[in-house]
Order: sequence, then structure tokens, then C-alpha cells
Amino acid sequence: EKVTGLLISSRTFNPEEAREMLISLEHPDHDFFAVKTLIQVHGDGQVSMEPEVMEELGIIAPQKITAIPIY
Repeated sequence: EKVTGLLISSRTFNPEEAREMLISLEHPDHDFFAVKTLIQVHGDGQVSMEPEVMEELGIIAPQKITAIPIY
């Protein structure tokens, strides 16, 4: 199921509650940016991902994202 939510960095990311998804989001260095990563979906329309991955990829939060599960 496709997820549209707000990527945040203020929540604690729990990899045990995360799932692998393909996410697309805005990135200052690219017209289109998508990455396969673990995200945690929260019940309030917010999602989080590993802060280290966000930093490594230069992802700025908060921002809206679209995520598609990988099977």
C-alpha cells in the first residue's frame, strides 16, 4: 500500500518497527530523487527513517514523501 506522509527527524527511529520501501522526495541537488530504505510509519501521518541515512543522503526534514512497499 502506498504511503504519503511527512518525513520527520524528531522521532526516535526504531528499525524493528520499520519496513523497506522506495521513497520519493525533494532533494536540493536533484530534480527527481528516490531511494530504497527502511522507514517507520507512525499512526499520525508521519514517517521517520534512520537519521544517519538522512544525513548521508543530504535529506532535509520535515518534508512530504511518497513511499511504495518493496516485496
